Amino acid sequence: MALLIQRWITRLITLAPYVATEISNGNLDNHIVINSQDEIGNLLRALDRMQANICIANEKLTQQMHEQKFKLRKVVE
Repeated sequence: MALLIQRWITRLITLAPYVATEISNGNLDNHIVINSQDEIGNLLRALDRMQANICIANEKLTQQMHEQKFKLRKVVE
């Protein structure tokens, strides 16, 4: 029983740095599903929220960039 708990905790602990590394490399396609209510679960949920917020910010920046390009084209024409 102790071995199973140890494996479960170890798996969760190793997931956090993996996801953080993926985010830092620009991979925002990870979706973390965690049912754990402990500190590790909180950390993983925070990483998931951070990743989602970065995706939203990227989408907004991309939209603003397209709008600026459109405005510049109108000015040049």
